[in-house]
Amino acid sequence: MERRKRRSFTPEFRAEAVRLVREGTKSLPQVAKDLDLTESALRLWVKQADSGQAQSAQARQDDEYQLLSLRRWNGDHRREVTHVEQRVYVMFLG
Repeated sequence: MERRKRRSFTPEFRAEAVRLVREGTKSLPQVAKDLDLTESALRLWVKQADSGQAQSAQARQDDEYQLLSLRRWNGDHRREVTHVEQRVYVMFLG
């Protein structure tokens, strides 16, 4: 049997898949088949949603994005300060 390639899914897609399972009009195996997912992956998403782990994972991702943005901002301002320092040095000591 050939293994599936590992895929990644957006939080929105996962939430929609969980919603379809909770809606109850289709069984978990049927929802998994309709969305071309493994039953075990979908079952895990439902379990994570029930325990709140999905939200904490999203919060962690948001924090990482904010950290990268702040590091970029810090680098830009560090270069700007260095440039100003060089100009002051040239003006007074040059």
